Amino acid sequence: MSRNSDDEKYFNMHPFKIYHGQDGRWYTYFLYPEGQTGQNGEERYRINRKTKADMDQAIIDHYHAISMDPTFEDAFRRWIEERMTYGELEDSTYTKYCNVYSRFFPADEPFTQIHMRDMNDHEVEVFLKKALAGRNVQRKAFNDLKTVMNGVFKFSRREGYTDYSITLFFKDYTVPARMLAPSAEKDDSEEVFSEEETEKLASYLWQRRTPVCLGLLLMFQTGMRVGETASLRICDVGKDSVTVNGTEVYYRDWKTGQRVCEAKGRGKTEAAHREILIPEQAKITISAALLQNPDGPYLFMKNGHRIKTRAFNYELHKACRMVEIPERSPHKIRKTYASLLVASKVDERLIMHQMGHRDFSTTMKFYAKDRKERKENLSIIRNIVDIGAGIEEKDNSGQ
Repeated sequence: MSRNSDDEKYFNMHPFKIYHGQDGRWYTYFLYPEGQTGQNGEERYRINRKTKADMDQAIIDHYHAISMDPTFEDAFRRWIEERMTYGELEDSTYTKYCNVYSRFFPADEPFTQIHMRDMNDHEVEVFLKKALAGRNVQRKAFNDLKTVMNGVFKFSRREGYTDYSITLFFKDYTVPARMLAPSAEKDDSEEVFSEEETEKLASYLWQRRTPVCLGLLLMFQTGMRVGETASLRICDVGKDSVTVNGTEVYYRDWKTGQRVCEAKGRGKTEAAHREILIPEQAKITISAALLQNPDGPYLFMKNGHRIKTRAFNYELHKACRMVEIPERSPHKIRKTYASLLVASKVDERLIMHQMGHRDFSTTMKFYAKDRKERKENLSIIRNIVDIGAGIEEKDNSGQ
């Protein structure tokens, strides 16, 4: 019988030899289903057919049946491979989903070996209780878990592996609040650099003037993401602006499994592609970087190689230690820049454009923080709130 591409994949799954017996019949072996063995503990059993065509059909039917009865683990692999094959996922999103799977579905998790045809509300709810109990899972991580489960189950329903509806389950299921860890609320002083801290860092970074230090200084002056700074090309620098045309991405290649770090010509979001207006101080920073690396192609390079986000992160922590302030990540620089613009009452549309945000509420909710020192805020409160002033004097005078 002639084989089409679908048939061929089943023959590629077959690990045993197909041979013609002396009795004229055709023979091969199949593996017993997982968890089963023969009477004497054999892992395989022999089958035979009258003709080669009959044997080929038996092999096709056998592996087709297996392919239509995947476990949750099998279904996850097929779902994510299909999405990558058709370009539906960014490489970074693929890596994220794989990390979510590794966290909640380790190799010894029984749920991964349940066949999709056997899934029901009980199996899913028991798994979720085990996945959340005592594991300090925050709401965001739980939503990531739901995204993966929704994807796998909807894919499986479409492919005919199961009739079970995960949509109906999550519609009725409410995770008890006590099973999720509360989001860690940080004080504003932990989220941004104060005015005094910023000046200390700026002075330190300028004194050193290494490519990494100049990149960090430019972040303070433009609010660029660290990945955008690491990917900034000399050709992106204009007279009064820099244009963000891409960012650094770090992901696991879905075909090879290798970790990859590269500059991509696409931003984190659609709004990330933008022209950022820069102050005079940023021009000086850029000029200093160009003196060290006039030929590029990237603005910040060392020994002919693009400086990566990890180097910026390491250098910022080191700089914080050197000027004796609490260590923070490069993302806090971006929040510092946004807070400065908001405090200076810059037009909302300009702030959104400079930050690469599509909605100003994002800036206000996640980025705008109070940069004043505690003593400054205390002085402001004392000067403004004078309710009850003079009460003590009146009381002492007997009035």
